[in-house]
Amino acid sequence: MSQMNGPFPPDFLKQCLRWKDYFTDDGALLRASSFELPLLEELLQTHGTIQEVDAIATAAFMRKCMTIKPYKHPVQSELLQDE
Repeated sequence: MSQMNGPFPPDFLKQCLRWKDYFTDDGALLRASSFELPLLEELLQTHGTIQEVDAIATAAFMRKCMTIKPYKHPVQSELLQDE
């Protein structure tokens, strides 16, 4: 999640009981090995089933659904209006 959406927001983490066991003060993972993931847009195009222009919009939609802070998740009616 953090590689796709960036680090967890510190105010969100501080609501978790054992956040210091797994995250630094700025929201980075403590014990994660470093590896590079391709961009979500690239992953969507890997098998040639989605064209670039559609992959960009699809990735943006997926990122909205994967927002880390639950209260920022869009509601169904907002998602239905997405391009």
